[in-house]
Amino acid sequence: MEAQSITEMYDFKGKAAIVTGGAMGIGEAIILRLAEAGASVMIADISLEVANKVVERIKSMGGKLLQAASRPPEGRLNQQPF
Repeated sequence: MEAQSITEMYDFKGKAAIVTGGAMGIGEAIILRLAEAGASVMIADISLEVANKVVERIKSMGGKLLQAASRPPEGRLNQQPF
């Protein structure tokens, strides 16, 4: 039995997803697969710098981004719309 790709199994076109911790590890894997399946995604992570690296990966594969956001230690919300 041949493995199916995410796009063969799911169609998330027209859907939006927010992934907390989306800049690394499991969160990054989830957000990349959601974007691959057509979802518009938002990355919420403590590190905007690291999240922006995932943003570039998503852009390079033609994915749709809503924005990346982080909350630094001083408590102010940093946002970068796309």
